[in-house]
Amino acid sequence: MKRLILALSLAGVFAFVGSVQAALPASANCNNAGAGLDSDWTGITQNLLAYDGLGACAGFAEAYQVALWATDAFGDDQYTEIVLGTVGSGQFAAPAVRLADGAGDDNSRGYYLFCGNASAPCNVQECSDAAPSSCAVIGEYSESGTTADTMKIAIAGARFYVYKNGSEMTCDAGSGCAGGVLTDNTFSSGSGGMAVYGSGTIDSWAGDNFEAPQGGGGGSCGLLLLGVSVPCA
Repeated sequence: MKRLILALSLAGVFAFVGSVQAALPASANCNNAGAGLDSDWTGITQNLLAYDGLGACAGFAEAYQVALWATDAFGDDQYTEIVLGTVGSGQFAAPAVRLADGAGDDNSRGYYLFCGNASAPCNVQECSDAAPSSCAVIGEYSESGTTADTMKIAIAGARFYVYKNGSEMTCDAGSGCAGGVLTDNTFSSGSGGMAVYGSGTIDSWAGDNFEAPQGGGGGSCGLLLLGVSVPCA
């Protein structure tokens, strides 16, 4: 009888954990046809991101266009990643973390990993609004992003982890960069999301909670055991 009770208790624990964790990770493949993003997203700028019907999430104006994932709640430590679509001269696309919607059509805040073409290396921006004038470059990188590259930004506490195609990048400059490590404590919570500037496009997006890797190195397995994140070595 005791064994039966224990088995039922463990089954209940696993069922509970499964139900709690089932919502994340989140993903979007940008292949929906139509003019607007679906109900999983909240557009937080007047110029809204949209599915272009050609397999991309696209922007259509020379302005920041931002959307946050609204279906699931993110923990404070989180990551998002995108597969870059078209990023021509003067165009950028970004995964974003700790996003929040503010008052007004173009009021948003959060952190963005903006990457353009080879002539525009990646940078992390801290933005208090959706206008370029409200953003500060806190981290600069020598690497750039091109079509089909996977760009990822993660934050745990005040520390950022930035990746290109699975390899961690180290910052070279910026107000938050010291010894190749990027930190900032302006925003402590929010949701994952994405953004474009100009007519840049995003082929796909994903996001989840994030556990800082052991030893400060790169990567997170994203594995959850009984509700506890297991970091990569």
